Amino acid sequence: MNTSSQCQSICEDLGFGCEVLGTGPDAIMALETPFGFSDGAPFVIYAEKLVNTVRFFDSSETLFHAMGRGIKSFHVRRYQPLKSIAKKHGVFVNESGEIEGYFPPDKMAFGFARYISALLDFAKWEDEYVGVDLSERDGQLVNETKMYMALLFPGKPIAPSLVTMKGLSGKVYGFDLDQDGTQIDAISAHPNAASAELYKLVDLSERSSTTATKVTVVIDDRGTAAEQAKQELAVIGQYAETWPMTKLIHAAAQSKASG
Repeated sequence: MNTSSQCQSICEDLGFGCEVLGTGPDAIMALETPFGFSDGAPFVIYAEKLVNTVRFFDSSETLFHAMGRGIKSFHVRRYQPLKSIAKKHGVFVNESGEIEGYFPPDKMAFGFARYISALLDFAKWEDEYVGVDLSERDGQLVNETKMYMALLFPGKPIAPSLVTMKGLSGKVYGFDLDQDGTQIDAISAHPNAASAELYKLVDLSERSSTTATKVTVVIDDRGTAAEQAKQELAVIGQYAETWPMTKLIHAAAQSKASG
């Protein structure tokens, strides 16, 4: 399978789009995802095949977006804030401010996921810098969870959940995702988000008609949220299967490496 076909196959599995720009095996691919900045601008992501590697890059569009929001001091520190974020995800910021990642072709799917996670981290940093309420980014976390769950369990289709259940209190609940019958919620480690999820799980556990449904909760434990997430995982784990986001990412990487 050539790189263009592989790109299209991966995007199809994840529910994304892939447009091949040009012809031939070395054509550049434009990747379309549901991810973007809090102002609604989508991430710009390209991929190209090099010798024994696949390069993901953004043509400096992430940098330009930040500059458009008034962040213009990058050149003074040689993009150091962005380089620190990039390093955590195995990608780089070159001297032109372009974010790029290099991955072997057989790890293209996981490289794609890691690159998106890096851009999400950049977008979060940008929002913190300009003072945007980060609670508005829950949708990004759900999409990121969907991406890694699809990589971890490629034979199990995953989509937004249409399932609703009534708890003992009479309240009706929904879920973020449905993967082959398993209901999945993705939440931050913030105490408010964890408390709401715990209330839902306890309420549902009191009704015999809902206890047979498998529920998985993914909690974002990255960065400064690690310690808080550990506490929330211990409590929520008594009522549902739980995944810290860091372990989900690692498991998806291991799955692709052995697959």
